[in-house]
Amino acid sequence: MPKTASDRVALRGRVFYYVRRVPRRFEQVDKRGIVFVSLHTEDRRQAEEAAITAERELEALWVSLAAQGDPDAWKRYQAAMERARLEGFAYRSPIQIRDEHVSSIVDRMRSLAGREDDRSAAAAIAGLEPKPEIPISKAMELYFGFSAGELLGKRDDQVRRWKNPRNLALSEFQQCIGGDLEITALTREHARMFRDMWLKRIREGGYGRNSMNKQISHMSRMLHVVSEEMKLGLDPIFAKLSVSEKKRSRPPFDRKWVEEKILAVGALDGLNLEARVALLVCMETGMGAEEVSSLRPATIHLKAPVPYVSVVSREGAEQKTEYRPRDIPLVGIALKAMKLCPAGVTRYYDKNASLSGVINKFLRENHLLQSEDHSLYSFRHSFQDRLTDAEAPDRVQADLMGHKYVREKYGKGASLTQKARWLSQIAYKAPAGWKV
Repeated sequence: MPKTASDRVALRGRVFYYVRRVPRRFEQVDKRGIVFVSLHTEDRRQAEEAAITAERELEALWVSLAAQGDPDAWKRYQAAMERARLEGFAYRSPIQIRDEHVSSIVDRMRSLAGREDDRSAAAAIAGLEPKPEIPISKAMELYFGFSAGELLGKRDDQVRRWKNPRNLALSEFQQCIGGDLEITALTREHARMFRDMWLKRIREGGYGRNSMNKQISHMSRMLHVVSEEMKLGLDPIFAKLSVSEKKRSRPPFDRKWVEEKILAVGALDGLNLEARVALLVCMETGMGAEEVSSLRPATIHLKAPVPYVSVVSREGAEQKTEYRPRDIPLVGIALKAMKLCPAGVTRYYDKNASLSGVINKFLRENHLLQSEDHSLYSFRHSFQDRLTDAEAPDRVQADLMGHKYVREKYGKGASLTQKARWLSQIAYKAPAGWKV
């Protein structure tokens, strides 16, 4: 079995140390052979806990040392910054070091004593690795790397949908300013050019303000993060360039429209079966496209005394809010539809954007949207209104919608049988002869 950090803890005198042989792949950059890192404790348990940090930082140091020889300037600069941090210093250029307090300069020089051959240490501590030029395209790549924590819990499709609008903003910004400029050369004038391009689109091309604001936000955030991480000191060139826009909520469908138009015999025949099933389940249960596309055989319980589906958080999945996981009884058209896809809408597993696009396009082209502002998501608003009209208790509404219950919770809430009773009261009524 591979060794853990605690396996590498050894007592030297009265103090515990983290002891490790330099791996072969790093022997050329770390000549020490065996590394001893004091854990500054005489307590074994505390030492084992400290060893985890020591191991992480030592491995980071080796990676940093290896990157020093990378031909890519920004990687060498990053490596120098990381090496300086692990040595206990902030990375500074020679000019910046000159302006530090004398004691700080002395500390830097003392730390290099006896290590004349350690060029990477000198480059990091004395600030000899020049700050690289970073074109906008490289900055966006760096930003994606720096944002790894923000992407935790997202599936591949969610990561792709997170990156795509940022890459689009980058592409349009580059076209606007005339190329892949170096980020330290960007000015407020470049940001204004981008804003003016968008204002013209809004006035003449029918674009919405929200599209403009999102792209400005993406570019602003990217430059801010890269500037912070790379210690570039960039000015906030996009500050206060967004325009105000009243947020528009999707309107709900009227019951009459749903039952007479969308559930009319044959109205959905041109939609593929799995998209049709997904649409009907969303209509009746208030689920969103991401939730219905995430259903698996293990979360579909058609043989239960009360048939239901479970909206759950899976590994690699991310719910819109922490309150969304829930059990929803299947009644009416949702139950009939789900029986045709007992394993879920497999064609659209984790492809909610594709599912929404197919359904919305079909509804629009077949004149089944009540207005231009309606969409698949409008059925979630309809579901909330139907529960309210039926005077369902607040706790039941919150449990079925997946919303936060504003009062303190006691007990498990409504049972599946009770939920099914409320859903049966608000279920849509399909006409005679209707089939999924």
